[in-house]
Amino acid sequence: MFLLWILFIFIGFFYIKYTNLYVKTSTLAAVMAIGIMTRGVLSNYFTAGFDVYGEILVMINVTLWLSFLFSLGMAVWKGKFKELHLKHPINRFGIGTWVAASSICGILLYIFNDWFLPAMVISIVNIGLWLFYIVISLFAFYEIHKTNTYHKVHGIILLTTVSTQSMVLILNTIFPEIPVFLNTSLLLLGFLFYGVGIYFIGKRYIGKNWSLKNDWNNTNCILHGALSISGIACIISGTVNPNVIVTVWIVVFAIYIIVEMIEVIRLYIRIKHLGLKQGILVYDVTQWSRIFTFAMFDTFTFRLQTDIVLISHIRHIVLSFGIWFILSLIVIEVFLSLRHLLQIHQKITYKKQTTDVSF
Repeated sequence: MFLLWILFIFIGFFYIKYTNLYVKTSTLAAVMAIGIMTRGVLSNYFTAGFDVYGEILVMINVTLWLSFLFSLGMAVWKGKFKELHLKHPINRFGIGTWVAASSICGILLYIFNDWFLPAMVISIVNIGLWLFYIVISLFAFYEIHKTNTYHKVHGIILLTTVSTQSMVLILNTIFPEIPVFLNTSLLLLGFLFYGVGIYFIGKRYIGKNWSLKNDWNNTNCILHGALSISGIACIISGTVNPNVIVTVWIVVFAIYIIVEMIEVIRLYIRIKHLGLKQGILVYDVTQWSRIFTFAMFDTFTFRLQTDIVLISHIRHIVLSFGIWFILSLIVIEVFLSLRHLLQIHQKITYKKQTTDVSF
């Protein structure tokens, strides 16, 4: 199994280097999506005999994570890091996927492989990355406000909440004796960022003229995804009253219904104007955030403990059908991703281009 790890990582690094592929800032959302699907959805549903398959999925996901990090390192080496990832304030929020992806990889290595030392190193390094991300995000919020560019804002800014709550998850998974004040501080900070994010997103959409077809972003699904991971963090930390957690779930469910109703209408509009192939069967890195949010809601629902009959019925429906919906989405997204990579390969091979490409 270890040799297979080495082979996967070698192939990943070789492909990144061969194609000069600079990943987009939010590409690590793919690692987030596969990671929470593995740890939260599949391991909850297939409780028996999942260890071997889980380890294989962990191997694939960690390989993707390392390959993407290699691409980021290559961007630093060639002096393109600032231009690609820091220049634009909105895009800068995408670095939150690096924090959350690192958190989920650390958790996976610890849970499925019992690798405490690598998981511990990842968590410690991730603390520094998270602090860096929070600082640049605060500056990004200030730049958006100062330049009055609220019209460019979308759900990506809520990655401040996602990244913060992911730190609660990895720290409480690997270090069981986390002080209560640290858990409470991180949880409150995550909810604070969510409030700020809602304010900025509201400034874009409320009372403004905008088109559902052109102005509604895929990343707006993080409106419920950020709250779902917050709910899971509340449970894992063990510091939040169960009644509060149930309240959070109710809010998440309400936002989930509203956002996904908007998404269904938007889907109809896109298919009507662009057709099925161009309307939905096109690769977009932001689609990984959709899978992540669905998987997070499924995981939060699974971990929710309540005696309220109506919520119990909804919980049963979500857990019975959610897994197949999420698996269908991820199969489609993997197919689109592979097709996109094939197009990149053909572009390099047949046109003999030496310019950089993005995934």
